[in-house]
Amino acid sequence: MESSSSFSSYISKCNSIFIHEKYSLAMLINDSSFISKHKISFNTNYSQIIRTDVKRTRVLDRKNLTDFEEEMQKLLIFYCEFNTIEYKQGLNEIMGVLYLLRSNTKIELHEIYNVFSMFIDVFFTNYYYDKSLYALQSSIAIVDLLFKYHEPELLSLFNKSFVTSQMYTTNWLLTTYAK
Repeated sequence: MESSSSFSSYISKCNSIFIHEKYSLAMLINDSSFISKHKISFNTNYSQIIRTDVKRTRVLDRKNLTDFEEEMQKLLIFYCEFNTIEYKQGLNEIMGVLYLLRSNTKIELHEIYNVFSMFIDVFFTNYYYDKSLYALQSSIAIVDLLFKYHEPELLSLFNKSFVTSQMYTTNWLLTTYAK
């Protein structure tokens, strides 16, 4: 139990540091009421995709979490609206892992949002903000080269079996191995 409370205090400390430093990439929220007060449109082009993705996110891990789907949908739609980006599949898996921390700790909803927002903005801006997916295509090409030089036999087997790197690499990269 000690570790969950120390983790919770670590997340709170990170949130306060970033908020006081006026972190420039992520729009950080000071309390969960801001998210609940914000009028979230469930009629956006991507809200149905979010709803479908959330239903299949971490199904076995969230058995006792009654608000999981509703709060995940709110957080993801809020993030997309607030940052004026289109939803891309994979965001749900990253948010799902962070949301599950809530069941074992005293992390508030806004703190999950802030960590998620900072994580995407720092590490995955090019993947999720780029409509052409150029960064993703470049990353897939790098994975191809890595396989070519480090695992040529495996790459040959994949090629003979018509398994392209897009089939497995896209999921790895967009979910940061969270799935």
